[in-house]
Amino acid sequence: MALGSAAQQLGERLQEFLQRHDVRNVVVIGHSMGGLVGKGVLTQLKVAKTLPAWRVFISISTPFAGTASTRYSDRLPRRPSSWDDLAPSLVFLQTVQATGFPAELGFYLFFSARSDSEFSELPTPLEITVA
Repeated sequence: MALGSAAQQLGERLQEFLQRHDVRNVVVIGHSMGGLVGKGVLTQLKVAKTLPAWRVFISISTPFAGTASTRYSDRLPRRPSSWDDLAPSLVFLQTVQATGFPAELGFYLFFSARSDSEFSELPTPLEITVA
């Protein structure tokens, strides 16, 4: 499924869930492409009005800048349509990047990095505060 369609489905399912259940606080956690889907919901809905219970969005290792390896996707015999949305030059990713986070929605980003170093050689982690 294309990531824009997945975002639309997630938004619709969240709305249906919140209409059926008395929930006051919702946390959405997205890993990798799931983080793009979660952010894609923000491009389609006004969260404060449509999903007022959505209080926190946590993104884990989400490729917000896209994936450069998508330029080789034409070499794959079959690929999921979601793969195409990871190309940095395409509309879905550009729209996600241009969409800000609503002030009422807490956002936490956890990221990972590949390294050839041993963990003992890594520098001391930095504490990053997003205002």
